[in-house]
Amino acid sequence: MHLRILILFLLIMGASPKGISSTQRGRDNLILLPNCRQDRIDPNRDPFILFIDQANTEILMASYKLQEKKLPQKDMLDALDRAVKRGVEVHVVTGNRLTSMEIVEDGKKVEKNAALNAYKERGVKVYSSSEKFNQSHTKYIVVDGKKAIIGTTNFDKELEGHTSNERPSRDFAVKIESEEIISELIQAFWNDINGEEFIGSQRDLLWGPNNQREIFKTLIESAKRSIKIYQQDITDSEMIEWFMKAAKNHVDVKLIMSPHPFGFNNPDNNIDNQKKLADAGGNVYLINDLNIHAKVMILDDCLMYLGSTNFYQPSIDKNRTVGLLTSDADLIQAVNAVFVEDWMKAAEKK
Repeated sequence: MHLRILILFLLIMGASPKGISSTQRGRDNLILLPNCRQDRIDPNRDPFILFIDQANTEILMASYKLQEKKLPQKDMLDALDRAVKRGVEVHVVTGNRLTSMEIVEDGKKVEKNAALNAYKERGVKVYSSSEKFNQSHTKYIVVDGKKAIIGTTNFDKELEGHTSNERPSRDFAVKIESEEIISELIQAFWNDINGEEFIGSQRDLLWGPNNQREIFKTLIESAKRSIKIYQQDITDSEMIEWFMKAAKNHVDVKLIMSPHPFGFNNPDNNIDNQKKLADAGGNVYLINDLNIHAKVMILDDCLMYLGSTNFYQPSIDKNRTVGLLTSDADLIQAVNAVFVEDWMKAAEKK
């Protein structure tokens, strides 16, 4: 715990994180969704598919979802199939949805475990979530042990820029070449599969559940001027209290979300906390033409979390999640620019 707080202190004080700004141009390594996928004709030009097509020896993929309506996501299935055929070892750890026993979707029968079987039949080695966690909610790909992508997006219908509620999904991902970060992603991947303890020591990565609740609290309390937030779910009582406290202390707190983020047929459980934040002086913006799936928090425009943790209790305290924690100025500026565009299009919730 003390090591993580020290790391946060160094980041907050402006120390440059190894592996992003020190070795790469952050802005050039940002993948923005859905922009990179709109009007896409050839699926093999998708940045994630292109990334997988570069693999020569091994692919490690951690994804909460890899299917749509219990069937495999076709572009991803085809890309992994091509990889296996050229001799690449493909390992995937996923949430329990891929191994779901449900056989009915939209009134139509689907073969039991259809998505899981489709990947296995093509030689992909698929692993279920570790029993240590409520769910595996990480979202990253490591290719040949040399480069990685980490972000907020699943590898399901979001590959097509849409989700089940038929709105393009706002997500981000970052290309990584840092040996230290990639080494830790690989170690966590295999430790989780084997049920072995893993904490993590890289200051650029924040692993959940571990002690990420305390770290989020420290991050929020460190903000002096502004906090910008993209979130799909903000129902955690402590998180909203910390954001409210910041707003009351004259920190400019801006939150962008979508109404009914889990589909228009499902209740919107964020409304109460959105109102609490607005009443405390925060600014809550609802955007209707995008599904805000991103999980991003920018503090004072100099420190950013970009990862897979939703701000509700099981995601923070029980799920395996991972996020990039960076002070890379170019990367933060690039995400900030998108944030400004989105909030200009959104309607403020009073």
